[in-house]
Amino acid sequence: MHGLLCLLVFIMASVIGCSQIRVNTDYDPTVVFSDLNTYKWIPDLQKNFPVENSILDSRIRFAVDNQLVAKGYKKVSTETANFHVAYYLTTQKRHTVTTGYYDYGYASGRHWRRGGVYGGSVRAQTHVDTYETGTLILDFVDPATKKLIWRGTAQAEIDRYASPQAKQERLNEAVGLMLEQFPPPPQGRSEGETEFVK
Repeated sequence: MHGLLCLLVFIMASVIGCSQIRVNTDYDPTVVFSDLNTYKWIPDLQKNFPVENSILDSRIRFAVDNQLVAKGYKKVSTETANFHVAYYLTTQKRHTVTTGYYDYGYASGRHWRRGGVYGGSVRAQTHVDTYETGTLILDFVDPATKKLIWRGTAQAEIDRYASPQAKQERLNEAVGLMLEQFPPPPQGRSEGETEFVK
């Protein structure tokens, strides 16, 4: 029984681990990010990289707009924007396999040896969990040079059965974690890259 309990705890820990949001950011250290104050979504982005779900598209844009406006950036519809914004989505099926061992009854007669009793029957139980992960990539581009100046990625397990409110909250959290790193600190890491898991 004790071994079975340990197995269940191990499986639950694995599932909880899959629900984490892994965030990575990278940027061009030559850019003066303090000069940026206005942004614009790249026009006709979805014509080249269509998102099948227009509701999802609206959720992502809502999350990004809210975070940027809260940071003091202004969304504009003119060509005077300091930087352009784009996003991309990828999904992938993943599998986790966990095996635990537990005691099942006792063998006929128990024998003593240094360190404890042996002779019980040990069974192995394997659990295979299939889940889907999604990666949201958020790009900020210099409109003059068309070069990437900042990129954030967030990866987490997808729950397609979550409520619309829960899906929006999850996106808000992922985007918020990415944009915690924007703008980059004036004297950040020399390679211009950070990564963390929440």
